[in-house]
Amino acid sequence: MNKKCLLLALFCITFCFGKETLLLDFGKNFHSVPKERIEKLISSVGQDQFYIVSDDPQFTDGDIVLSFGNTHYAQQIITQHELDTLGSEGFVVRSQQIDNKLVIAVRGNHNTEKNVCASGDTNIGLLYGAYSLLQQMGFAFLHPLEPTLPTKLTIPQTIDSQEKPYWPIRAWHLHTQHPLELTDMLNGWGPQGPQDRQGWEQTLPEWDVFLEWMIANKQNRVEWVLLMAKTWQQFADSRERQERLHTLVDMGHNWGIAVGIDAPIILRQQHSWLMVRQLDGTEIQQIHKAIDWLHEAGFDYFEIEMGFSEFTHPSPQKMLSWMDAASTYAENTYQKRTYVKVHCSQHQKAEGYKDPETGEELNFNFLPYYADKSMGVLPHSVQFYSLTDPAPTYGGKDFSEIRRYMQMEAGKREVVWYPETAYWVSFDINVPIFLPIYSDRRFFDLRLIAQDEIQGKMGRGAHAGSRIQGQVNFSSGWEWGYWLNDVVTARAVWNPMIEETDHKTALRKLLNDIFSTLGDGSTPVTETIMELIQQQEDLLIFGKVNGKSPKSIEKRNGTAYIQGYDTWMDMSNLTNAVVVCPSKKGLIDMRNPIDEPPYDAEVKPVLRAMDEKFNAVADEFSMISGSVATSGRKIFDELNDAIRITALRAKQVHNLYETVDEIMDNSWNGTLGKAPQRLAEARRCLDKAQVIVRRQETRYRVDLNRIAGWRYNPTAYNYGYLWTAHSLVYWWRDEGKVVDQPASPGYLNFIDPINVANGEGEWVIDDEIPIIGGLNITQLRKELIKAFGNDSFLKELLTRPKEEPQYPQNDLRTRPEWCQDW
Repeated sequence: MNKKCLLLALFCITFCFGKETLLLDFGKNFHSVPKERIEKLISSVGQDQFYIVSDDPQFTDGDIVLSFGNTHYAQQIITQHELDTLGSEGFVVRSQQIDNKLVIAVRGNHNTEKNVCASGDTNIGLLYGAYSLLQQMGFAFLHPLEPTLPTKLTIPQTIDSQEKPYWPIRAWHLHTQHPLELTDMLNGWGPQGPQDRQGWEQTLPEWDVFLEWMIANKQNRVEWVLLMAKTWQQFADSRERQERLHTLVDMGHNWGIAVGIDAPIILRQQHSWLMVRQLDGTEIQQIHKAIDWLHEAGFDYFEIEMGFSEFTHPSPQKMLSWMDAASTYAENTYQKRTYVKVHCSQHQKAEGYKDPETGEELNFNFLPYYADKSMGVLPHSVQFYSLTDPAPTYGGKDFSEIRRYMQMEAGKREVVWYPETAYWVSFDINVPIFLPIYSDRRFFDLRLIAQDEIQGKMGRGAHAGSRIQGQVNFSSGWEWGYWLNDVVTARAVWNPMIEETDHKTALRKLLNDIFSTLGDGSTPVTETIMELIQQQEDLLIFGKVNGKSPKSIEKRNGTAYIQGYDTWMDMSNLTNAVVVCPSKKGLIDMRNPIDEPPYDAEVKPVLRAMDEKFNAVADEFSMISGSVATSGRKIFDELNDAIRITALRAKQVHNLYETVDEIMDNSWNGTLGKAPQRLAEARRCLDKAQVIVRRQETRYRVDLNRIAGWRYNPTAYNYGYLWTAHSLVYWWRDEGKVVDQPASPGYLNFIDPINVANGEGEWVIDDEIPIIGGLNITQLRKELIKAFGNDSFLKELLTRPKEEPQYPQNDLRTRPEWCQDW
């Protein structure tokens, strides 16, 4: 059929049946991959509303025209001067009536900032504008692996918006040392392992969907941790793996996104792919060879880590020489940048190096201050705490030193802020508990950093008044509503809303926009989430009850109790080693009458408040259900169950502590008080949580076994990142501590500590580590287990189960007899 006949046919159909024609008009500067994706999205929703014609140069008629890029219409509506004024990555979306039709034009700018994207013809600003328009039309890009589609297209009749980024670097770090949604694929594995190329290729569409999410939320870099292990070492260093990695990089470039890789120099923990494999005097050559390999895989930039682990290190002189070798070689040979993570852990000193401001011996993590200027730095915080909050974690009290370090380095070298939106381990998403306080604190930090820049606090001396380059966010899982933390954090680094002086008002505006897909439910959902965030700030961070703060937050904050506690958290507390999460008064400690702090006066109030307030807000949230739009139903239901299970966790913990307290309070008269009722209520909470978990698992966006199964994978953990949520092991462990009072910290251990700390194979402590240098830890474990026996607590403590554990453990629910009637 020729064009005239097609036009006539469309005119007749439109006249008879009332359908308008929607023309999708793409310029030659619009990359084919996102173009095809946009066509698919619009057609999937709008085919019953419109006759959709795409990219036909001879078809210039249409009731509505969406014109993207260097098209006739877009260039007529948006001038080049406007784009030039906006600068790198800026875009304009504007509507105009032309020849009796509505034309919506989108134009944008390439990324021209140095070291952001090493290659590609993709106009990323144009893509930002296109996806901004899609969101105006009703699409939402909230969960990174599943866009939310409207029931019908909404065509904005009047639109005139222009945007540009606040900071140039807006990066995403997928922490693939954890067994996440994309960990296998990003390390070259298919579902059946590293040899499963076909299976790996079949997972690649998920990568495209994630990259689309990056664009919709205006990010421009992505990176992940490269892994290796003894059983698949040949593949880890193979040409085949390089080719698979290069495919992932090329896919990122299709969307205009730079792709980097985190490859530690000598940090061995959690199956890291190391640059230095042997300490034999050839370390510099090994570093150069590793960078050559990573360059051949196509990566645009490199990230490294310091130390043998987060808590041990070689001499600062060696570490500094290795860092300089990496950054200068990458810069001089390939014109690619290298960045190093600056961790928040405490109690490590760089002997021989002074802090330039205090004159004291330098924190080892701040050693990059003395590195070559080609090295960029990533000052890192952990968990949800802000730069100004008390943060009783990693041996510190807060992150004020990280903020100071950031200020010292600004202007001297590239500085990219490096916070988190999920910690994993036993802290948040895998308990599971829903913590939108992450969203609030990430937004707060970016607004704080922006104010530090405005007030001239960034930079020292000749660099005073400098700015940092942006943010890379540590992301560790998306289910149970954790996509919300990522969306807020991504949008905040594009626009921290500094014109809005009140932080809570700014957050409310941001959340209202995010939840617009919920229809009439958007405002009440925003308000209830805001209420929950305030409760979590008061109770989880400050331990504040009825407006009153405790004399110390140590063991008196809600986080310490609602988080999960595993064997190695218990071990850290017992040995007074570095505790990576807030310490608590344990359920076993409750039976010690002189243990501090006193329960009734200083712990019970925060447990009771969490129980009451979190359950009240869960009830409030569930009442919104009837006003939620159809398109937002899955999003709402996911949040509803996430909020409810958090409330159940608070109630379970409260009742478990009350059980022990009742037993102890009544031990003098030989009665149990209300202990049976309290334990029964705690058990009902766990049982209800199991129902919620099974329901929530039907909403997961990838295969259940991948993220919640007990299975071998590229990481040091023999399970998916949500296996602990699937099994509710932290809940069962707490109940078991009340009922069975286990003496061993190895109780229900499911982690292989040697594999996590050093990887598969033999672990011989590096000679540079004082006192224990040269010790073969793997052999020591074997000898200890042999000496004490397979049934000893050491076997449970030092090894993980070969088979998936089942719960309740050891017929737990048959004990104690005094609870059976409740």
